[in-house]
Amino acid sequence: VALLLLRFCVLPRFDFLARCIAPDVVRPYAVEFDALILETVAQLLHLGDELSSPGMAARVRLPLQRGGLGIRSIAEGLDAAFVASAVLVCGQVRRVIGGPFPAPGAQRPLQLEVAAAEARLVARGFAEAVDWDLAAHSPSPRWQEGPASRQARERFAELLRGLPEAERPALLSSGGVGSQWLNVVPSEPLLEFPDEELRTAVRWRLGLPVCEPGPCLRATHDGVCSGWRDALGRHDSICPCGAYPTKR
Repeated sequence: VALLLLRFCVLPRFDFLARCIAPDVVRPYAVEFDALILETVAQLLHLGDELSSPGMAARVRLPLQRGGLGIRSIAEGLDAAFVASAVLVCGQVRRVIGGPFPAPGAQRPLQLEVAAAEARLVARGFAEAVDWDLAAHSPSPRWQEGPASRQARERFAELLRGLPEAERPALLSSGGVGSQWLNVVPSEPLLEFPDEELRTAVRWRLGLPVCEPGPCLRATHDGVCSGWRDALGRHDSICPCGAYPTKR
């Protein structure tokens, strides 16, 4: 429940500020907010200092469908949020001021900030230049999803390239339907996870140690399994002597 509240209730609290205040002004507070959110995740999941590495923090911030925990970074999305807000209201602003918004060559601080945020998104390949005339007549409430999706795709590709080849299948299989359990609201006993089991499942999802390494002592008809239990739990997931082995 705590992770769901963090994603659906706490993170969105900063979105209003991100859409109404210039990115350069709000960025220091967004960076601090992101750090507090990661600290909270570490406390909830008993991760200790394991989230201090940039790679693990990046993985936690990936969307669920890309193998992360959906704890998105507010600071990374400031430019997209600010431009998206301008896209949504530019038609109304034009009617009020009786002229174009944003106006080419305008020197007003708000328009300069919008233009700067848009330029940063375009330079990084996260968005195309906005057609403001089209936006004025047909604003897109979901414009922000485009840059956010491209950013997530870039972070995912970078993280995947940096992983050892043996760890890549685990990340690839953690997205899509493999992430749906993290969206389930525990509204009845059958949908509940004991806290310790949830922490173990999340650690396995993130590629963190889940058990003490050592020989596997599962019994078989022929004796005892001769495999070796690794700290990441890979042997447990494919052990032919365990219950319901999964071939990968």
